Amino acid sequence: MEQLVLTGNEAVARAARDSGVRVAASYPGSPTVQILEALAEYEGLHTEWSPSEKVAMEVAIGASMAGAAALCSMKHVGINIASDPLMTFTFSKINGPLVIAVGDDPGQISSQNEQDSRMWAEYGFIPMLQPGSPQEVYDQTRLAFDISERFHAPVFVRLVDRTCHMSGSVQTAPAVERKPLGFTPDPDRYYMVPPFSRRARAAVEGRIPAVQQWIEEGHGFQEELRDPALGIVTFGLQYHIVRELLPNLSTFKLDIIWPLPIKQLKEFRQKVNRMIVIEELFPFVENHLKLARIDCEGKAFFPTYGEVDAGLIAERFAELGCREPIKPPLAASPAEAPRGAMFCPGCPHRPVMVLLRDLGIFCHGDIGCYLMGSYPPFEVLKTSVSMAASIGIAQGMAKALEGTEHQIDNIVSVIGDSTLMHSGLPGVINYGYNLHHTKLLVLDNRSTSMTGLQDNPITGKTVRGEQGHAVDIETVLRALGLDNVVKVNQYNMGEAKKVFVKKFQEEPGPLAVIATGPCALKYKKKLNYYYVDPDICTGCRTCIRVNCPPISMRQYAHKPAGELNSHIDRHRCVGCSVCFQVCPVHAIKRSNLNEQPNVPAPVDWNL
Repeated sequence: MEQLVLTGNEAVARAARDSGVRVAASYPGSPTVQILEALAEYEGLHTEWSPSEKVAMEVAIGASMAGAAALCSMKHVGINIASDPLMTFTFSKINGPLVIAVGDDPGQISSQNEQDSRMWAEYGFIPMLQPGSPQEVYDQTRLAFDISERFHAPVFVRLVDRTCHMSGSVQTAPAVERKPLGFTPDPDRYYMVPPFSRRARAAVEGRIPAVQQWIEEGHGFQEELRDPALGIVTFGLQYHIVRELLPNLSTFKLDIIWPLPIKQLKEFRQKVNRMIVIEELFPFVENHLKLARIDCEGKAFFPTYGEVDAGLIAERFAELGCREPIKPPLAASPAEAPRGAMFCPGCPHRPVMVLLRDLGIFCHGDIGCYLMGSYPPFEVLKTSVSMAASIGIAQGMAKALEGTEHQIDNIVSVIGDSTLMHSGLPGVINYGYNLHHTKLLVLDNRSTSMTGLQDNPITGKTVRGEQGHAVDIETVLRALGLDNVVKVNQYNMGEAKKVFVKKFQEEPGPLAVIATGPCALKYKKKLNYYYVDPDICTGCRTCIRVNCPPISMRQYAHKPAGELNSHIDRHRCVGCSVCFQVCPVHAIKRSNLNEQPNVPAPVDWNL
């Protein structure tokens, strides 16, 4: 037993290790990325970044079939990808315990939607727990493995962004060893085709009632009776907020949020005059209580979208007269100047977006850092839906509009290397199979950067840094039917522009261009920085339109008041040269490394 300070993600990893996990698989996605990274620090188990959540789930399922304890982690939208194997495997009486850690994202802090993973739990006959602190994350993950083993069922541990990234003290419990039991063929458990799948489907009906009965016996919830005027049913982070802001109210804390202890909740309702459910997103608990004819309220006070934070809870219960209003009210976020998301200094996607914008090329976007190409000042990417959707969307749009007054010529799908490997290859196959003529731009930056600079099948490096097979994108694209494939170094913008014009505006599709610039942040690119000569600069702001963080408009002492010229912060510039290449008057110059240029500094700049 140890006393540690862990994040929620690290607590999942430590609990999995202490539960005897032998195989852990994931695909990186915020907010659960650090679970696998933390697990990779432990010896004695296999950890992997799989090409997609579907593959990660299948790897974990295989380990479970072999009688080993397994963990699969992903963000909430990853369950959509993993649901194909999971929603069939859940019918099985599983062999080794399998826990799925899923990170939901109320408020869409880093996601394209905020779907509620509790729906998957109910639909898939899968018990689900939701902790609200690092200690609870550790304890409930340990409990999840025990439940999985006891009821031969996969088990969800649902986290949210705040729980994943908060830090706190964690008291560990003694580790257990779960030796693999081995695989014994059994069609009723593992061969999911009729008639075996029909028998498995009938058998799984008894799972949730059995788990529910066990919960009703006193497991997975905590009743705290105080003032009977009002009872709060809640769980996760909201429980801790309620206890701090409303210490006198009675609470019914759920650790296991599916299935629900309906009998115990009915008894709690009889002990309080009024009952309110506090939950983020859908009224999942509230609806089930009402179906059980338990009088309660919930979404009358709290929205079905976004986070339910301390400020909102304090405001609502002040309106109900349960506490004094907070003065001044809790700010939703600190005051800040409005600023859109930006590419990092030296990002290889920046010159690509500059060229696509200036050439007026119609593009569909995908999931990755490059989605910032949809924001000003680029506004290049017209759509972004889900992983690798850009290819099929472009193909469908082109076919729908072909030969009409709305026809769009030369539609380009912009996709990253990791996203292409995740789920883009079927779309590539579709170019030749169904005679599509749209075009593909692959941004091969050798990194899954948006989620924390993870390696992927393109680099071939595992989560532990071991070198496996590195996939060659050009070879794969050609093997799947794209004969017209070229590579380009986008940092040479003159040559890249020629390639873009030829491939995206002149030649017919299907074809692919692979932009090969590496991620500046991952590979620590640092070249001679650039600086502005204010006596040459005309203030045209062409460099500003590349949207690089080190570049700003500043006042110089020898220039008239209000006449601003460009300035480059040499401490942030990594020398990518994009601004140098676009400056129409050659006011931007290259320095010698660590040289302080002999040019005037802005009046408000401290070098």
